[in-house]
Amino acid sequence: MNDHLIKNLKLSLVWDLLKSFILVSIILYFINSDKPIQWSSLLIYLFFPIYYLFKKKILLEILKTENGIIIKSYSILNGRKDLNLKISEIIELDHYNGFVIKYKNSLGKNTETFQINAEPWNNIYEQIKSLKLSVQESKQTNMKNFETNTTE
Repeated sequence: MNDHLIKNLKLSLVWDLLKSFILVSIILYFINSDKPIQWSSLLIYLFFPIYYLFKKKILLEILKTENGIIIKSYSILNGRKDLNLKISEIIELDHYNGFVIKYKNSLGKNTETFQINAEPWNNIYEQIKSLKLSVQESKQTNMKNFETNTTE
C-alpha cells in the first residue's frame, strides 16, 4: 500500500519535534534570563508542540465500494483508521489546505482533516478527483429527483 508515506510521516515528525524543542528552549532561555518562568508555563511551552505534531493524520487511500467509500488514514496516536461513508452523507470536500471532508453522521456534522503526504505522481490525487466527481454526480441526481418530486 502506501507504507512509505507512514515512514515519511514519522521522519518528518521527529525533525519537527526536534526543531520545536530547540526553538522553545531558545525562547525560554531569553525569557528566563530577564525574569524566572514558572513551571506551569514551561509545561505548556513544551507540550503544545508535541500535541500539535501528533494530531496530524495523513491520507493513505480512498477506495470506492458498492455502498460508498472507505477512506484509509494513519496517525501516530490512533494508528491506521478506516472511515466508511456513503456518498450521500458527504456534505463538502475541500482540497485547498490538505484534504478536508465534511460529512453527516448520527451526531450531526463532522469534519475530518487529512494531510496529503504523498508525491505528486501518487494515485491519491486521482482518487480524490474521482471522489469529487462521484459526489458532484450524486448531488446532481439528488437535485433532479427533488425537482421531479416538487413538480408532481
